[in-house]
Amino acid sequence: MASKKHPIFKIIPGERDRDFFLGTYRVRVSPRHRPPFPVDAMVWEEDTWLILSAQPVVSPPGEHIIRTMTEILETLPVDVGSVIVKRGRPYRLLAVVHDLSCKPSWQKEWVERALTGVFHEVAQRQWTSLALPLLGTRHGNLDPQYFLPLLVDTLKMASPSNLSSLWLIPPPGRIPLILDLLHQLPFS
Repeated sequence: MASKKHPIFKIIPGERDRDFFLGTYRVRVSPRHRPPFPVDAMVWEEDTWLILSAQPVVSPPGEHIIRTMTEILETLPVDVGSVIVKRGRPYRLLAVVHDLSCKPSWQKEWVERALTGVFHEVAQRQWTSLALPLLGTRHGNLDPQYFLPLLVDTLKMASPSNLSSLWLIPPPGRIPLILDLLHQLPFS
């Protein structure tokens, strides 16, 4: 009797990029380390004291230590839900969705306000491409199934006509889940 041979290799779902359309917006889901296309701006999840996006390496100050200490003492927290634009290539948009003095550090309303602010900047500056992490999912525990409808609703309301390409940066290992959730979302 001949024995059946089973294949040695099997294809499993992985971290492959995929295009998806939300209305007229081309959406690509890809990890941060694999940019699918150049972007005009990249969004970063941030807290009220701007600590989460700070550089981990501390460099010596370029000015006198007393001036530096005075600036630190006079610094005030940024409002939650706000968006701070930093120049560069690409521009950096700091979406303030966390207050580290609260538990949990994020709220759905803050994420909504930050998304609205992000798309306001996109429209105002006429950017055509944007990299956007799923806000609240990296440093918070907002479930992607709650973030994606927020994204769709915000896109519908903001309608940035100049935006054509959106790179969604999912939490590590969640690309298949994000793609499944995107296919279930209504966008008309």
